[in-house]
Amino acid sequence: MYLFHKKTKVLRVLALLCAFALGLCMTGGFQMTEAKTTYYDASAGRLHVKGTKLVDKKGHEVQLRGVSTHGLSWYPQYVNDKCFAQLHDKWGANVVRLAMYTEEYNGYCSGDAKNRSDLKKLIKKGVKLAKKHKMYVIVDWHILSDGNPNSHKKEAKAFFREMWSLTPGIRRTSISFTLGATLGT
Repeated sequence: MYLFHKKTKVLRVLALLCAFALGLCMTGGFQMTEAKTTYYDASAGRLHVKGTKLVDKKGHEVQLRGVSTHGLSWYPQYVNDKCFAQLHDKWGANVVRLAMYTEEYNGYCSGDAKNRSDLKKLIKKGVKLAKKHKMYVIVDWHILSDGNPNSHKKEAKAFFREMWSLTPGIRRTSISFTLGATLGT
C-alpha cells in the first residue's frame, strides 16, 4: 500500500512539473528580452486594405502594433524622442496614436487659441518623431463627451487641411469617430 501512495505522489509531482514546463513554453519562459521587429515598420511605405488584410505597397501583409498617447492635452510630456525610441526599439511598436480630444479639459475645441496652437505643435512633433523612429502615426480627432461628430465638423476640416499641408507624412483620408460616424474629406 505504501508503494502505491509513493507512486501517486511521484506521478502528481511529474504532472505538476509537466504543467509548469508547458506553461513556460507557452509564455516564453522567464526570459525578458527586447521586442524583435518581426513585422514591417513604417519604412514599408503607404498602407492599404486588400481583401481583409492590411498590406504595404508591395502587397506584404502588415500588422500594426503600438500604443496611444491618451489625451495630448493631459500628457504632452510623452511626445518626446526618448519615449518614441523606446516604443519602437524596446517595445516593438510600429504605430503610435496621437489622441487629441475636442471637448474634454483643454480639448482642441474647448481650449483657447494658445491651447490649439500648442496642440498643433505637439501633433507635428509627434508625426516627426514617429517618422524618425519608423512608426506609422494615427492622428485622432477624438469625439467623446460632445457626443455628436458633426458638432465640430468645420474645425475638424480646417485642422486636417492645415495638418495635410504643413506636415509631410500625414495621408489624406476620412476622419472616423468613436460613435461610428464618418466625416468625408
